[in-house]
Amino acid sequence: IQVYSVVNKTFGETVTVSGLLTGRDLVESLSGKNLGHQLLLPSNMLEHSGTRFLDDMTIEQLSQLLGVKVAIIETDGCALVQKLVSAFT
Repeated sequence: IQVYSVVNKTFGETVTVSGLLTGRDLVESLSGKNLGHQLLLPSNMLEHSGTRFLDDMTIEQLSQLLGVKVAIIETDGCALVQKLVSAFT
């Protein structure tokens, strides 16, 4: 498991709310990194339809640009733990 910081260039580097990150911010910060088999992102990063980031980039576009499957999980700790456990069982 790798954990990377994503810089919010859209709204400013001091903004640390995941719901205000854009697809472009993710691409700029994560391109070239070893993202493994799947990138887990919290659902609050997507706008109300659950399919696009604030800059209109889709989950599919992000996946193609980063070369990794993108999985959206709920923002509670239980969903994260369940996803991680299922990855190792």
